[in-house]
Amino acid sequence: MVEDDDLRDVMKAEKSRGRRPVDIAALRERQRFLQVLRELLEDDNLEGFLNAIRAYGLREGMPQFEAALRAWREKRKL
Repeated sequence: MVEDDDLRDVMKAEKSRGRRPVDIAALRERQRFLQVLRELLEDDNLEGFLNAIRAYGLREGMPQFEAALRAWREKRKL
């Protein structure tokens, strides 16, 4: 499985030659963040949700923070 991931990363980097380089680490971090965010959206505890997204560096007033909060509220129709 790890070899498959490594191979995909190399292929993605090679396909981008001559174009803006692909930051594999940043891409993985974003994917991990989105997965955690999806899991947190299932949590009914607003304070826990806010603490978790703050732990990722999102702060009130940031567009990403506001989007995450809107998504959480929309899921609960608040």
